Amino acid sequence: MIQPLSGNVKISRFTDNRLILCLLLIVLLLLTAIVDDKFDRPKVVEFYDGLKTHVVKTYENDVDSFLRSQNISLSKSDILLNSLSEILSDSMEIRLIKVNEEITTEEETINFKQFVISSNYIPQGVVYELRPGRQGLKKNYYKLTCQNSIQKSRRLLAEVVCERPVDRVILCHTGYSREAAGAPAKLMSVNVTLDHSQQAQWNGWLSENGAMLGIALFPAGVISENSIVEIEGYGSFIVKNDIYKNNASQADVKAAGILPPPINVRLVMPAEISKKLSSHKRNACVRLI
Repeated sequence: MIQPLSGNVKISRFTDNRLILCLLLIVLLLLTAIVDDKFDRPKVVEFYDGLKTHVVKTYENDVDSFLRSQNISLSKSDILLNSLSEILSDSMEIRLIKVNEEITTEEETINFKQFVISSNYIPQGVVYELRPGRQGLKKNYYKLTCQNSIQKSRRLLAEVVCERPVDRVILCHTGYSREAAGAPAKLMSVNVTLDHSQQAQWNGWLSENGAMLGIALFPAGVISENSIVEIEGYGSFIVKNDIYKNNASQADVKAAGILPPPINVRLVMPAEISKKLSSHKRNACVRLI
């Protein structure tokens, strides 16, 4: 039979026992230390990305995982001053040098050269320009390497000539070459005669070289043989030495002063072409091709 409790029963509360309370506090502190040890604290890292600096809090453990978390992909030319396997620590510095390579193109002019042809027929002080000079053009291809947007190297890869220069050719008296280089020049003119009597002699040559309009017989020593000239009103010709003596005597040249008489040139070309052209022409301009 259960007896009722008397009125002097004392109920003990949990918080009244100080020993138990101290033990509970010690247990809580130990649990807190264990839990804190199990979870990593964020590390503060200084990240130098090219010219930019970032202070980043991260829970990553190494440099490789940190770069991946920042969506940084390394190219073969980039320079990382840390090892990818290096363990992260608080206040650590990670330095990345971004290297960019590009190909650029630059245009450059090519200077023409000047050649002097000398002839005893040309009087002193007279300079003819047989062909004006023209500059050429080329493209240079360079490989530029930049580190953090600062150019570090510039290397020539190739040169491509787009337009070749055309050399200037002048004609002057023998012994006047040095002075002629800087003297003003004028166009050369000749007296032209179509010589039908020479067609038989050159007929074989003309048929074999159909691409050339004809032959220009110049006095020997004026223009080099096998040069190509363009004569005003007639077209293009290959130069050959005239077998006949030039009919301009030295007295004629001296009497002409600084304006020598035009050179006499005989042209030989196929009959079907020559019949359409004037058989004589004075002061026809000549240009060397």
